[in-house]
Amino acid sequence: MFNRLDLTFYCNYYTMTTHKSNWNTDSKLIYQIKTGGLSESHAISELLKNNKNKIMGMIKNYNGSEEEAEDVLIEGVTEVVFHIKSGRFKENSSLATYLFRISRLIWFQKFRSGKVEYFNEELPSDITLSVQAKMEYSADKKFFSLLLEVLGEKCKQVLSMWSEGFNMTEIQKKIGYANSQIAMNKKSKCLVKLKKLVKNNHELSQTLADLR
Repeated sequence: MFNRLDLTFYCNYYTMTTHKSNWNTDSKLIYQIKTGGLSESHAISELLKNNKNKIMGMIKNYNGSEEEAEDVLIEGVTEVVFHIKSGRFKENSSLATYLFRISRLIWFQKFRSGKVEYFNEELPSDITLSVQAKMEYSADKKFFSLLLEVLGEKCKQVLSMWSEGFNMTEIQKKIGYANSQIAMNKKSKCLVKLKKLVKNNHELSQTLADLR
């Protein structure tokens, strides 16, 4: 996840390098994000630049601070990039709309304990955050970390990499499994174990319910 210094860099980078005639479609941005490298940096720059005022304005309307608004913008773009790379983004809406809805969801999840009174609009029911984001914004974040330790180093490694968007081939190579199917089987077994550990905790069970 990039930080506020990166936000300044990407916005300035966008201003210096973007040629608008080549940057006018969501499909172009999606392609660049999937390509990675410099192309991905271009796409992230445009997402940040084009949506900064709208996202930060929305958070401020919910009585969020400038710093909180920047955090939500950065985390929202990070989550959208993950959704694109992992295939979660189905292109049923524009990237701007999707980012706005993701950012609202992040705001609610991250600050729900202290500022939920400012969030009276309906939450998107068709968008779910990545397991990494769910664990990050969970009130039981420390407990989640402890559970991963209980599962053992291999499960912790596999689930952590999977939650960060690595595919099974990348996990297989990084950890040293013979093939990607073994990595997939290990991830599935570890996820089942994790769900069993929280089966008596309704909130945590709900957090993990849609993960496969």
